[in-house]
Amino acid sequence: MDNELLTDYASKKTRFLNLVIDNFISWILFIITILFFEDWIQSNIGKGSALINISCFLLLRFIYYMFFESLFGRTPGKIFTATKVIDENDKKPNFKKLLIRNLSRFIPFDAISFAVSDIGWHDSISKTSVINT
Repeated sequence: MDNELLTDYASKKTRFLNLVIDNFISWILFIITILFFEDWIQSNIGKGSALINISCFLLLRFIYYMFFESLFGRTPGKIFTATKVIDENDKKPNFKKLLIRNLSRFIPFDAISFAVSDIGWHDSISKTSVINT
């Protein structure tokens, strides 16, 4: 039997909710990081220019996704919506696939790639999917 018929893929609305929740948590973590490490950041990286702040946020967000998806196969947003990341064999993706998945998130407009396709770029490039559990 075809695997596509058995897989319960997460809807676009669920994926959007995952994004909102994970971005909210990422922003909270970023603010906490800035509050606790502001002196260290300023002395080692420099004053908080917009480029530095954006770079620090993107790095933190990358670490956030890698940490949760590597350990649990899901982020807090996916835990909330009862979804998880799988590879093309319906298994938890290995580190390499997750690395490709999360580096692909840096492609401009990746988040809105779902508007023009049923699968987002970071899913198609890494050959991963998000399913309901």
